[in-house]
Amino acid sequence: MLVMWALVFLSMAVFGVVRFVGYGFDDAIVLQKEFRARLLAQSGLAIGLHPLVEQGDPVLRQEMENGEEISVRIRPEDGRIPINIVLEYGFVDSLRTLFEMWELEPEEAAALADSLADWVDRDSQSRMNGAERDYYETLGLPELPRNQPFDSVEEMQFVRGMDRLAEKKPDWQDYFTVHSSGKLNVNGASAEAIALYTLVPLEQAEALVEQRRGEDGEEDTEDDVRFRSVEQFRIALGVPSGEFARVAPLLTVENTLLRVESEGRAGDRRVKLAVIANTTPGKAPEILAAFEN
Repeated sequence: MLVMWALVFLSMAVFGVVRFVGYGFDDAIVLQKEFRARLLAQSGLAIGLHPLVEQGDPVLRQEMENGEEISVRIRPEDGRIPINIVLEYGFVDSLRTLFEMWELEPEEAAALADSLADWVDRDSQSRMNGAERDYYETLGLPELPRNQPFDSVEEMQFVRGMDRLAEKKPDWQDYFTVHSSGKLNVNGASAEAIALYTLVPLEQAEALVEQRRGEDGEEDTEDDVRFRSVEQFRIALGVPSGEFARVAPLLTVENTLLRVESEGRAGDRRVKLAVIANTTPGKAPEILAAFEN
């Protein structure tokens, strides 16, 4: 009887060890795939930052025989709306118009635009529709607003009225940046950014973006139309030169500030990494920000 109990106990112990080893083996496989996916994503960043590689280059998407994959996207970061620059130059009315395009009510759009301006200005005087410290104190946030430029796009979500914008435009963060060369890159700017800077109707800006996509209608492909000068952009947009003179110095066709997004896949594991880099010709890329999606 004792022998039988010993055999049963031994069987249970062996079974437990097998299960433990099995769990450890499975975990090791997951970790190995995670490591490989991260390594592939990091390799993609290096490829995307190479000075000879541009969006649409076949090297940005690679599928290996073992099923692993690298997918890289290069976008001009200064194609996004540089919120600090826009507020510095006093484009508050243009922001209000943009928010109305995104279906905020006029009074909501005005309040949000003024509140953004109040957040970054140096004084404590609230604008007509804005919000200064007295408003945020009622919310138990006496340290706000910071009265200095935004450090990140995420910081914008704490401004009065941004919660309402998030309801109407959940992806609003994709349209803004705190990193800027000082000029809007018209070769990568969204229709909203073009409309905000040039004051043309959104439909007119959307038509230009459609033209920029080329015959296949897809963004970031080899047949994309690239404007070689700001004047060429003006003509394509259809704005008289006299009306355009005010904003022309704020526009560029050069890619100097890039956002490189890289995804590595190994089996069922995916890792997405991104960097924002200053890519001045003749110099090594200067990484301004790095994050994992």
